[in-house]
Amino acid sequence: PVLRELIRGMSVGNRLKPVPIRLIGPKGMTPRLLLTGYVLPNLPGSQFFAMRPWTEGNSSDDENAKNIDPESGLFKTATFLDKSGKRFESAKDGNEDVEVTMLRLDNFSELGKNLDKRSREQLLKTIGACLRVSAAPGDTVARFDNENYGLIHPAGTDIDDLKSRIERHLKAADPSGKSIAVAAGTVSADIGEVGKGDFVKALHYTIKEFCDADSAADAIGKMSENLHDHVERTSKKMSSFRDIVSESNFDIAFQPIIDLTTGKIAHFEALARFGGGSD
Repeated sequence: PVLRELIRGMSVGNRLKPVPIRLIGPKGMTPRLLLTGYVLPNLPGSQFFAMRPWTEGNSSDDENAKNIDPESGLFKTATFLDKSGKRFESAKDGNEDVEVTMLRLDNFSELGKNLDKRSREQLLKTIGACLRVSAAPGDTVARFDNENYGLIHPAGTDIDDLKSRIERHLKAADPSGKSIAVAAGTVSADIGEVGKGDFVKALHYTIKEFCDADSAADAIGKMSENLHDHVERTSKKMSSFRDIVSESNFDIAFQPIIDLTTGKIAHFEALARFGGGSD
C-alpha cells in the first residue's frame, strides 16, 4: 500500500524525498532503510526506486530523524511550522494559491491497540504516503499527534479523494473489517498582506486548538475561524507593539528581589509596562 501511494504521487522531474521504511526478510524485519525514487523524462510511465541503509551517526540522517515522526515518516509539528512558513512565502512570491487542510482520524488510538507492531507501522507509513501525495509538489505534511494530521497543498486538491483513500487503508488494516471516520477541514492560506512570522504564529494556534477540540466536528467547525482570526489578531498586536516600541511608549520598573534568609536585596527584576491598553 505504501508503494502504491508513493507511485500515485510521482511525476516527471520530481524526485521522491527519502522515506524511512523497513522490509520483511526471511529472517524478519530489516534494519531501517531510506527509500527514494524518480521518473525519467525519456521513460514516461516508468518509476525507479532506490534504497540505502539509514546511517546512524550521519549528520544528515540524524538531523532528519529529529525532524520526522519515526512511525509515519511525516514532519513533527515544529518542523511543519517552519516548512509551512517557507511554503507560504514561496506561494505568495509566486502568486500560487495554496490551502491548509487538517485531518482527524477519530478513535485511531483504539484501532492501533488491535494491531501488531508491524501492521501499525505499515498503516502509518501508508497514511503518510497518502498525505504526501496530496501535498505534492511540496512536502509540507505533519503528524501532530496520534489522531491529527495537517498538510499545505495546491488549491483545488481533491481532499474527499484523500479521505476516501485513507479510510480504505484503515478498513483494510482493521482486524474487525470496520473503518474509522476521517474528518477534514480546509481553509485558504491566502490571508492578506501578513508576513511569514504572523502566518506561522496563527497556524500554530490553530493546530493547538484543532488538536485540543473534543470532537472532530468541533475541530473542523472552528478551523477556518481560528486561522483567519488568529492571523488578524496577531497582525494587529504585532503592528501595535511595533508602534509602542518605536514611540518609546513604555516604562521600565525595577522590582527588588529579597533574600528571605538575610532580608537584603539579592537582585532586581526589570519589568516593562507597555502603553496601548491590554491588547
